[in-house]
This record gives sequence, C-alpha cells and structure tokens, in this order.
Amino acid sequence: MIIKKIIAKKIKNSKREDTIKVFIITDKSKGFASAPYDQETKYANNQLSQNIDETIKTIQNFKDLIGLEINSYEDLNKIEEILKKYDHSENWKNLGGNVLLALQLAALNALGNPWEIINPNSKKVPRPIGICIAGNKTSLARNPPDFEEFLIFSLNCHDIDQAIYANQRVYNLMRKYIRKYDKNFNYEIGFNGGWATNLSNLEIINLLSKITKYVSSETDFDVDIGINLNADNLFDGKKYNYKNYSKEEKQKSFSKKEQIDFVLELIKKHNIKYIENPLESEDFKGYGELLKKEKNCFIVGNNLISTNISKLEKAIKEKAINSVIIKPNQISSLIQLKEFIELAKKNNIFPIISSSEQETSDTSISHLASGFELPLLKTGIYGNERTSKLDEIKKIRKQIKLKLYK
Repeated sequence: MIIKKIIAKKIKNSKREDTIKVFIITDKSKGFASAPYDQETKYANNQLSQNIDETIKTIQNFKDLIGLEINSYEDLNKIEEILKKYDHSENWKNLGGNVLLALQLAALNALGNPWEIINPNSKKVPRPIGICIAGNKTSLARNPPDFEEFLIFSLNCHDIDQAIYANQRVYNLMRKYIRKYDKNFNYEIGFNGGWATNLSNLEIINLLSKITKYVSSETDFDVDIGINLNADNLFDGKKYNYKNYSKEEKQKSFSKKEQIDFVLELIKKHNIKYIENPLESEDFKGYGELLKKEKNCFIVGNNLISTNISKLEKAIKEKAINSVIIKPNQISSLIQLKEFIELAKKNNIFPIISSSEQETSDTSISHLASGFELPLLKTGIYGNERTSKLDEIKKIRKQIKLKLYK
C-alpha cells in the first residue's frame, strides 16, 4: 500500500486530557490509531514534547511520508527512518515518541488485520490481568492505600470469557465488601478503573484473598492476586514509607532489607502470584535478591525496565526479574517493541503487555498481544477505554478459531 494522506486530530483520554489520533489514508485502505499519553512515559522520557495543537500541525506536515510504500510489519521501519530527519534524539525527546507510535499503529491498521500482519500463524490470545483496586496517586480516595494497584487474573482457565467473568465477579464482590468496611466509600473509581477506597493495604489484601478463594470455588480454575506496589512513590532515598499500612498501624517505615522481607511475607501469607515494582526503580540488585528467594511468583519489572531494551539486558544479566511489563507508549517504536519482546521470550522472561493509566479506546494493543502471543494483557476491568480492548480480544479469538477450522 502507498500512503496518500495523513490526518491528525485531538481527542480525550480516560482522564479527559488531550491526546492525539492519527488517520492514514492509502491507495487501498484507511487506518487509524490513538496514542495514550500519561505520566508513566516519564520513565522512557518520550512524552509529547509540544502542546497537542502544535503536535497535530507537525504530524500533518510530514510530507516525506506521502508516497511511502508499506507492505509488511518490517516496513514500519521506513516511517521511523523518515521521522529521524525531524528528531535526532535517542528517545524521541524533541518530536515525542507517541507521534511515532500513533503513525506506525495507524499504518499497521491500514495494512489489514494487525495481529495477522504480525503473525498469521498465531494461535493464542492473552488473558486479562485486571486492576481491581486503585491506590496511591491513581485513586480519588482521601486516604488511599499505599500500593498503586491491586490486581486479579486467571492463567489456568479454559478461555478468555472465563477469565473476564472471574475478574468482573471479584470486582463486583469487592464493591459490596468495601462498602461494608469503608463507610466513606461512595463507589468512586480511580484513574486506572479500580475502586477508590480508604481501606489500608493489608485490609484490601485480606478481602481480596477471601473473595478470590470464593470465586475460585465457584469455577474450576484459580483466580490469583497481583500487587503493584509502585515503590518509587514510597521510597525517600533511604526508607520505604507507608501511610496506610494496616487498620491498626497506619504509618510504617522499612529499610531495603525490611521491604524485601515484607514483600516475601505478603507472597507467602496470601499466596500472591504477581508482584510489580516491589522496590525503587534503580535497585536491580534488590530485585535480584527478591527473585533468588521467591521462585513461585512473577517478580515484575515495570519502572525498573520502562520497556527499554538496554535495561532489560541489564536485568537479564543480573537475574533481577522473571517477568516484565511491556508498554508500547514507552518504547514508541513498533520495530523496537518486537526486539524487546523477542529478547524477553528468548531469556524466559514472562512478557505482560500493558495499557496505560490514561487510556483511549484504541484496540491496537489487543492485536499486538495476540500477534506476538503474549500471555497477559494488563488493563482495567470496567470503562470503555479498557473493555474495548477485551472485546477486541474476543473478536480476535473468533478469527483465529475460524482460521484454524478452515
């Protein structure tokens, strides 16, 4: 296909803030995509560098892209090479990495069914790991839990419908029980789609533990708990400080060793299967100590890695993690995204693709997850910006089944 026209417009993300949507018109088809824009991209240093209106003008002035021929996933590199003329920085600091991501995703969508362009032989779709409770800076509660996200997921269920149902079931039961114990709870939802409560870290984990066991007993598969501590928000340079630790003891401070011991105790006591950002984002050695002591839980690098190939290489060398969060809006380049995923898989690092805190309803991430056969997609449980991705996975599953049947 040959690019004939590029249009960019301003849209709102899930936080009602401005971001961009790009349309690519070719001689054979049309494609569009929007790029999430949130503060998490600070770890990758590739946010939109201009205001949205200026960014839209910039995109529509990429005359070099007109006439460009793209016929495969690998051809998306042609877009990247042209954009390098406008931005020579390493991480798209000047242009903004989300510009490149939106353009490449729009072109990929114009090519056809994205998951099929990536891998026509794909046979798997991801299971969702859902954000049930919002904490810390993602919550709207007056005194939120310190942990940023309390998550739920099912890996040994039969299909995605069961996994989605289990997440929704736990989510709805949590609403009922939060109201029972948090008298100030008025059904507010945080920026990531999780319930916003004033309950403490340990109160929520105890509730989640009981509810996931109950929902597991209703089904024939396990519903597991995950936690994103986002320890950067807790670390003051020396200690990890908690303001809503437990019902009995609100404030608590831990040294690095005490923080590791605390995380290990959480995993063991509550059978937690997923721990994300347990330590501050420069502590590769601490992650390694944690992984050495705990083999039956996903020790997930998110802020530690920031979807950066060099950081992933360092984590592999230091044996710091056994799982990694992949955010397309952090790496920006779909060519480098493929390299990152292949590096993780080659080194037995469990790959989890993740949507962003301030999302759009774009479903490209569902195709990336299915095309690259990634086992988990991290997103919210309710809200159009989240459920659109889950609905798209259901469609892809039907397409794969139909193709296999033929």
